[in-house]
Amino acid sequence: MNFSLKKIIKKRIFIIAEIGINHNGNFNKCKKLINLAAKSGADAVKIQTINPEESYHPSSPSYKVFQNKDFSVLELMRLNNFAKSKKIIFFSTPGDISSLNKLIKAKINLFKISSGLLTNIPLIEKISKLGKPIILSTGMAIEDDIDLAAKKLKNNEFYILKCTSIYPPLDENLNLNSINYLKKKYNRICGFSDHTKDDLAATTAATNGARIIEKHFKISKNDKCPDAEISMDPINFQKMCFKIRRIEKMLGNNEFSSTIKELKLRELNHRYIFSAKNLYPGDVINMDNINFKRSNLNVKKIQPKKYKSILNKKVKKFIKINTPIKMSYLNVK
Repeated sequence: MNFSLKKIIKKRIFIIAEIGINHNGNFNKCKKLINLAAKSGADAVKIQTINPEESYHPSSPSYKVFQNKDFSVLELMRLNNFAKSKKIIFFSTPGDISSLNKLIKAKINLFKISSGLLTNIPLIEKISKLGKPIILSTGMAIEDDIDLAAKKLKNNEFYILKCTSIYPPLDENLNLNSINYLKKKYNRICGFSDHTKDDLAATTAATNGARIIEKHFKISKNDKCPDAEISMDPINFQKMCFKIRRIEKMLGNNEFSSTIKELKLRELNHRYIFSAKNLYPGDVINMDNINFKRSNLNVKKIQPKKYKSILNKKVKKFIKINTPIKMSYLNVK
């Protein structure tokens, strides 16, 4: 059964715990990572599904790294069902067409096209025919790469992630302002795939238009996993999620309005027109004998924005100093 990310993203920033191959091909470790990610506040977990014989030439360092890190169709189905039981979404990056076919058989409903796959048009075209949501990452990309991929996916529900494919990147490598550039150019919901060591970039991206945050995730601080250097342990991942949820509350919506509680404070905190001295019948109101004060007096008062309506008006009854001016105290034609 398909689902739409739009409904989730409309409510909250979609936080992904990127497991990748940090499970080291161990099924039980992957289950534990899924469970920890759910407890840490992630909305989803993502793994990489790759056939190294199809994805990497033996000359590539990735060839050895990805060997024996894959799961069978049955194991993928069991992991998907386990994630559902923990109320977290399970999905994957297919590194090649045979891996995609495996994920299709496992009934995975969301796919990620990683930065390294951005120019793999045959794979993108095959994914585009599935009618399922797609997340597209843009590390190492030139805009022509994104243009072509976006063209292939134009009829799909797809999302774009700003990504810097350096592990880890320096602050000056991130260019988080480009999140809004991508959003505007491609008219798509955008997010951020984070390869930094802490949560500052992810939380900053959340304030800068990112509606998807992807952060690498490991089982513990000292876990010796492939992406250990850029992965966050459950304690710090939970802290990051907590910050992002606070940021969402702080950002609010795109409309200006005062809160109900604020509006109740208007009467007490705004200034009103008061007599600056004793005023007697025949005195003329001017800027020297009035001032603008905050008070707790529960009486009708004139706001400063209406001060011109009383200037040069004559007083018709005695007004004691520090009294709120009323129109009824003045000769008004």
